[in-house]
Amino acid sequence: MRLLKSALLLVTIAFALDGILAFAYAQTTTVVSYTIPAGEKAVTNYKTKTSDSYNPQKYTNTFTNTTLTSPCPKCVIAIEFEAKNGDNTVQAVMMDQTITCNNTALWEPGEYRLQLWRSDPSVLTTHTSGDWVY
Repeated sequence: MRLLKSALLLVTIAFALDGILAFAYAQTTTVVSYTIPAGEKAVTNYKTKTSDSYNPQKYTNTFTNTTLTSPCPKCVIAIEFEAKNGDNTVQAVMMDQTITCNNTALWEPGEYRLQLWRSDPSVLTTHTSGDWVY
């Protein structure tokens, strides 16, 4: 009986670890941090999404500041989720907010990058950083 309980415990742990590891491979998080001069864009390198789970991409703006305002919780940063094949969608995010890519075509495995720029009027250099889950 003790051997059976031990075997069941090991099987349960194995299934739990399998689920955790599958989720870990399903999505990858990359830290994005750029200084964006007024009127310009920042562009990340392409990242490969290999998951077959079709999870949505997300971006969390963890910190934004300008040369005069630090932090800048009301600075609006435009995030363009862009596929190498040309599909894209643009959404806006402010500090401490998370956006989920609303274009389901960009949830599929493929090559993706982000373009970031200040979308509200500003003549100041803006620094922004966040977590991109793809």
